[in-house]
Amino acid sequence: MKGIKVLMLVSGYFFACVFSSIAIADHHRTGPSRMGGKWVYAQLSVGANFQFNQNVYYNGDVTVRGIGGGLQMSYDPGLNFGGAIGYQAHEWRMAFSIDHYNNDMKTSQTGTSSLATSKSSATTYLGNLYYDWKIKELPIKPFIGVGMGLIGVNMDINNYVSQDDYVMAYQFTLGFSYDINSKLKMSLEYKHLNSNELSYEIENDSGYKDFMYYQVNSFGMNMRYRF
Repeated sequence: MKGIKVLMLVSGYFFACVFSSIAIADHHRTGPSRMGGKWVYAQLSVGANFQFNQNVYYNGDVTVRGIGGGLQMSYDPGLNFGGAIGYQAHEWRMAFSIDHYNNDMKTSQTGTSSLATSKSSATTYLGNLYYDWKIKELPIKPFIGVGMGLIGVNMDINNYVSQDDYVMAYQFTLGFSYDINSKLKMSLEYKHLNSNELSYEIENDSGYKDFMYYQVNSFGMNMRYRF
């Protein structure tokens, strides 16, 4: 299964590179004056994120086998950063993005017992589709977007739970952009990220394989450069 997920990741990256190369070649062939609102861009982003509390599920219940209660984890706000390369065609744009999320664990407990807290990190590899509204009367341009791809999550509670898994992830984006000049845009955006089921293991007992979800809201700023 891990081999399939790695293959999907490599394939997605390969096709994103091929698409970007074609777009760049088309840009140089036609020239910016004949593109009619089409160009390649690169983007860097940074923001703050708020990871949802996590509950571990077994057979549909918030509980863990062999333990006198469920496992719940909560997190402090964290930082996220990333980059993207994309192609704009009039109001529509497509981009391949890589983003990394970090959060410190605030509490982790099972039943009435508290466990040693640790960190949670995640990296996403997503293909995204956006629509930019062009409103002449406004200096800003609202946009909306959806994304889909892979997420890799790493979480470890000392001597208790370990997790390192890749699953499908889905993202919704809402924001607005402002033209600093003809080449550079600044954007403020909200993103909601949600994953499929993530497997985890209780350390020292290979028989335990249950699941949880990764969900996060983030608010960030990005700079987009047009080539």
